[in-house]
Amino acid sequence: MKQILQRSTAIAFFAALCSFTCNAATNKTDSLSKPIDGAHIVFEKQTIDFGSFKKDSVQEGRFVFTNDGNKPLVLQQVFSECGCTVPMYSSKPIMQGEKGEITVTFNGKNRLPGLFKKIIRVRSNAVNYIERIFITGKIKRE
Repeated sequence: MKQILQRSTAIAFFAALCSFTCNAATNKTDSLSKPIDGAHIVFEKQTIDFGSFKKDSVQEGRFVFTNDGNKPLVLQQVFSECGCTVPMYSSKPIMQGEKGEITVTFNGKNRLPGLFKKIIRVRSNAVNYIERIFITGKIKRE
């Protein structure tokens, strides 16, 4: 009898927990569907993989993004912590629904062979004012 009571209590607790989790997930989705007040940057891809390449070559990639907010988006600063990775961007406002791009150049000269992952930080006037995008690849041994 005691085991049945313990199992019933455990099942009731688990059912209540599942119900709470499902309700929390539903409420989270509802809050995400509300319109965004301000600029909002959304990247088509967070990572560009350059694959394998010789160490003395230069690789270039383009990150395309959209402003899905209701105010103009302005990129204020785009930077990497390494001089081998150089981002280029425009500071012209990107209007609601328009696309923009950030071009990133990676110079493998004098770099050690092997895998790498570089972080590019994007600062803007968007509600998500700091975003991170990445480049990855593998520098081949010669």
